[in-house]
Amino acid sequence: MLLHKINSYNLYKDSTVMMLGIISANFFNMLYQVVMGRLFTIDEFGLLSSFLGVFNMLLLPLSVVALAITHTVSRLDLDGRRGDIRAFLLSWCIRLGLFGLVVNIIIFLFPDQIAKFFQINRIAPLYVFGFVLIGTLIRTLFFAALRGIELFKVWSWGNLIQSIIRFLGGYILVLCISAYAGWGLLGHGLGIFAGLIFSMINLNKYLKDEVVSGKAIPDIGSYIGQSFSVLLGLAIFLVGDIVLIRRNFPEYSGLYAYASVLGHLILIAPQSICGALFPKVVKAKSSECLNLYRTSSRMIMGITIILSVILFIFGKYLLWILFGDQSVNNDSIRWLRYIVLSLIPICYLQYTIQFLLAVKRFRGLWIVLLSAIFLITFLEFGYINSPDKLIFWMAGFSLVLSFIFDIRIRYWLSKQFINS
Repeated sequence: MLLHKINSYNLYKDSTVMMLGIISANFFNMLYQVVMGRLFTIDEFGLLSSFLGVFNMLLLPLSVVALAITHTVSRLDLDGRRGDIRAFLLSWCIRLGLFGLVVNIIIFLFPDQIAKFFQINRIAPLYVFGFVLIGTLIRTLFFAALRGIELFKVWSWGNLIQSIIRFLGGYILVLCISAYAGWGLLGHGLGIFAGLIFSMINLNKYLKDEVVSGKAIPDIGSYIGQSFSVLLGLAIFLVGDIVLIRRNFPEYSGLYAYASVLGHLILIAPQSICGALFPKVVKAKSSECLNLYRTSSRMIMGITIILSVILFIFGKYLLWILFGDQSVNNDSIRWLRYIVLSLIPICYLQYTIQFLLAVKRFRGLWIVLLSAIFLITFLEFGYINSPDKLIFWMAGFSLVLSFIFDIRIRYWLSKQFINS
């Protein structure tokens, strides 16, 4: 009982630290979105939001690497091998940097084809996207290491600094140069690189006196391979709506972006809890995992439902306050309400998937990607013919999947608890 109380307290404390950091960071992220929404035309704001949506979709599959880094760094830290963390990070920094370079080469070789696919009427923002992608890849690596060592305060400060620079950079560039999506995207990139530099400096301070053990560094290739398809599918349900809308319903993308930006603020709380929970589950014994799961599941559902109800009721007024008259009509209000309700099962799906990845229970998770493929197929063949139906289908898939995974986790944890 005492151990359960200690674990619960630590989870609450660390989740609160991360939540405060995320809330502070998202204040400036939201300010960035508000300023861009007011300075840009509806179409330009839709274009910027679709680019940011692509980044968010990339970040979830990329979080396969982040989760593997967090998992491995947590194990190295637990085993007293902090000196090996630096060498481990360097090897993956080179790999992700090369991947970003390859993507940039593809963009330079086929800009017109890529622009046509994403319904973009010019190619300049694609080049900015490629530049920002390199910083995004490497930043994710170092932020994952901060989580693995449980430097949650540094992680929170890094997110806050990144968001402040993102807002100031985007605002200055758009105001002083031109109100086009590419300049807003470049401001986003300045924030990414600021967060990267901050995390590198602090990790170097933490690890500078540590000595390499000489032991073999764990191979995370298998973990990444088994996790990639899971989070690729999850990315579609969690943050893929704005990209799919741009691709399939471009005439609605600008107006839909207002509702999507505001609605996805709900993700702040669940993601902070998942972020604090993951390294604790990696290091926990079987009997402790059950208590951690029960505690965190209540936190996730309670906070998500409360935030959803608030945005459902007051979303109309928040849209007007944040983005002005152009953002408020019957469509945007309806979409916002549908989005916040759909995020209840979607957030819980993210939570159950991350828990299963933390305990390395991969069996059956392939169904997440399969569901996402079905969703995209229905879109491309016209069976889903409106943004409203897209939201309903995403929520329906997420509800079924989260229910299945929750039962599986509770059954497995109960068996582990009895056996221990």
